Parts: sequence; C-alpha cells; structure tokens
Amino acid sequence: TAITTGGETEDGNDNQQKDESNGSDPSEQNSSSEAANSENNIDPAAAILMAFEKVHKDFHCDNYKNVTLDDPQGKWDNITKAYWQFFNIDPPTKLNPPLSDDDDCEFYTTEGNVYFDFLRNHYKVQVPYLPIQSTQRGMFAARDFERDELVYSFMANGLFFLELSTFEAFIRNSTLLPAHDACLLAQWSFAQKLTRPGRYYICSSLDEGAFFNSGKGRRVNVYIEDARDLRYYATRNIAKGEEIIYSSVVKW
Repeated sequence: TAITTGGETEDGNDNQQKDESNGSDPSEQNSSSEAANSENNIDPAAAILMAFEKVHKDFHCDNYKNVTLDDPQGKWDNITKAYWQFFNIDPPTKLNPPLSDDDDCEFYTTEGNVYFDFLRNHYKVQVPYLPIQSTQRGMFAARDFERDELVYSFMANGLFFLELSTFEAFIRNSTLLPAHDACLLAQWSFAQKLTRPGRYYICSSLDEGAFFNSGKGRRVNVYIEDARDLRYYATRNIAKGEEIIYSSVVKW
C-alpha cells in the first residue's frame, strides 16, 4: 500500500521563486530561520490541531453551524472522490498506513455493523464549533455484538495523510473541495500515532465514525487494544440499537 509524503503536491517552481526572493535580505533570512525553528519545536499533535483551527477560521466554518446535513453519505463520497483525484489514484485505493500483519478488519464494513442516528436522549456533546446536527448524533449498533468482537474500525472508510503539508494542500484545494466540505473534513479529522516508534498521521473519518461519541464509566462499551490502533472491540455484550461509546482508556 502506498503512503503519501508531504510536498508531492507542491509546485517546485513556486518554491524556487520563494527561495530567490528570500535571498535578497539577510535579516529577513534570519527571521525566517528563527520562525522555522520555532515551528519545528511545536508538538506535532498541537501543530495539526492549530491547522484544523486555522481552516475553521479561514473558511468561516461558523457560517455552517446551523446548516442541516441531510446526506452525510453524499459528503463522504464526494470527499473520497476528491481524494482519489488529488492523488491521482484509482478507486477504491487509499493511502492507508499499515496496522499489523493479522489485520482482522481487512474485510470489515460498517454496513450491517453500525449506523448513525440522532441521539434519543437529546444530550449535546460539548465539542467546540461543531455543527449542531453533529453534536446531536451518535453511532449505534446495527446488530448484537458479543464481548471482544470487532464493532467498528476507522480503517474501513478513513482517509490518511502522513504529512500535514499534504493534508493542507488537499483541504485548501477549492477546485476539489467546496468550503463547506473543507469545514466538514477538518471536523471529521484527527491526529494519531499509528506505528512504533510512531509518528502522527492525520486520519479522516468518512463514515458512521464521524458521529462516534466518547463517554465515561458504564456508558463506555468499546475499547482499543493499543493506543496506536483504530479498531474498537466490545467491552461486553452490546445489544442492537445501543449507542457505541468510546473512551480514551487503552486497556480494559
């Protein structure tokens, strides 16, 4: 499986012109160097979060807070098609990172396993600047699950970016992604280490997992076996129709 690296989508001529212009003033070069060093010292996860927040600001995502998302599947499909076009790859290829040799979710699909719906108890998940329709939805079990059975995997329909620069080039490509789609993609993306010793990938959830809510205590009914994993297993028997709730706790 191919993995993208940052800079593949950058225009070399543009970079060269920038280098030449920077050479005209030594003081400007020093300032730029100091800024670059400062940026390099930022924690990668924090840098990715800052990039998400900048997208939210630059695309005026607050304007879409009250826009009803009637067809999330349509948005997921459009963003995935844009991803294929951006990387010039044939569907259904994805630039997925490796997980393990015995990946038990190779044939996993969300269909028949989970679905999304509005929350029955109408509580609102307190997440900054997320659209109302997202904070009132959740992911539910489409069938009964036994304890330790695979319930959900982000690998099924997720998109992955190894470099922040590549993610930003994609999300800011207005030809492929309208502003609303870019806002949704930033909302549905997160940073996580997936390999050992590990570096951060940007993972974009483009299925029912976009409405995967977290909780505490007895409400939590799925777990991950490793902090670098994206597969969630049942902590107990789960009945059809139960909301799937995860926790940041790694082992149960």
